[in-house]
Amino acid sequence: MAILYGTQSNGETLPVLVDQFGNLLAKGIEGPPGPEGPPGVGELPPGAFDGAYLGWQNGELVWFGTPLPPVVSSGFRPIIYTGNGGTQSITGIGFSPDFVWIKLRTAANSHALFDTVRGANLRLKSDDTSAESQSNGSLTSFDTDGFTVGNNPSVNGSSDDLVAWCWDGGDTTVTNNDGTIESQVRSNGNFSVVSYSGTSVVSSVGHGLSKAPSMIFVKSLNNQGYGWRVYHESLGVTQYLVLNQDRGSDTYLDWDNTAPTDTVINLGGSGLTWTTCADGTDYIAYCWAETPGVSSFGGYTGNGSRNSVVTGFSPSFVMIKSTGTGNWFMFDNARGSYKALYANLVEVEADTGAVEFLEDGFQLLFGLPGANVSGETYIYAAFSNPEDAAYAQRHLRRQAKQEERQQNETHLR
Repeated sequence: MAILYGTQSNGETLPVLVDQFGNLLAKGIEGPPGPEGPPGVGELPPGAFDGAYLGWQNGELVWFGTPLPPVVSSGFRPIIYTGNGGTQSITGIGFSPDFVWIKLRTAANSHALFDTVRGANLRLKSDDTSAESQSNGSLTSFDTDGFTVGNNPSVNGSSDDLVAWCWDGGDTTVTNNDGTIESQVRSNGNFSVVSYSGTSVVSSVGHGLSKAPSMIFVKSLNNQGYGWRVYHESLGVTQYLVLNQDRGSDTYLDWDNTAPTDTVINLGGSGLTWTTCADGTDYIAYCWAETPGVSSFGGYTGNGSRNSVVTGFSPSFVMIKSTGTGNWFMFDNARGSYKALYANLVEVEADTGAVEFLEDGFQLLFGLPGANVSGETYIYAAFSNPEDAAYAQRHLRRQAKQEERQQNETHLR
């Protein structure tokens, strides 16, 4: 932090308080207000904004910079709780969740996935092909700061340890006609829940995100035996993975060999893609767009020893899958980053000791089979919690302003 002085062309000397990056710390500078002079204390000149910086150009003190997007909430939080066998409200999430994924940690039991588009008590399981089921006494309501569970042992068994991964999908569910198929969408721009009905012909469905999704999970709701299809941008549009299996990536027409756009997901047809667009079948899709400081989707190659992956923020959740045979690892900082659950398995929590969360990513500590075997390729998804997301975005803003300043031909005196 420093006070800088400079002289304008009229000979007037002005003090300016800036940080080490040249960003203005006070909104305005001392001096006579008015159209011919600098703004008064606490004022910003026309067109200025928080994060702008002051520099000298041709002997004049002027504002530089372009507006940056505001800091946005990550809309994600993992939370652990202990079941009471009755009814309890799980709070402290910081938002009203629209997608809640619950797993019993201390006993073998299927995952339980709920969302606001389908409604409370309607359960899906990531570890099998089951159709949507009415699961009374499970997740009974989505609340302003969390959710409420009933006496169903899958989500609230007495003295059981559980974890819930929670995503915010915005405030309202709307009808979306961006695609050839009408959809119901709930979105906060970074994450969306999408419901639609298949047609068995080449189609598209609106996703409601602010840009093209980087990862998509699709599941049939009313057809037993239709597994989970996964799109991940690192694999491309000709490949898919199956969330409920450990199988490697394969080729099919799920995405019509066409990349998703800023508005729609493309779905294959010709009666082949029963997994994503079968006629008369209802589907749910969970879609994520990569957002700096909030989420990261990518790939890496295993090395069998310490292996760091940069996400640009400190993750609170990381999912890893080999593009070959291997389980879907799930790590989070609520349970401890070294403890794994598996999206495709009912098994209890495993203490792997293999993953460490860093300030700007995560690190595999040794050659964990299925996550860091030398020469194997992997895809990952990482999310930050609201506090880390805000910190990461402020850091990115500072970096961007510093780079912009360095590129400008002017300099501070």
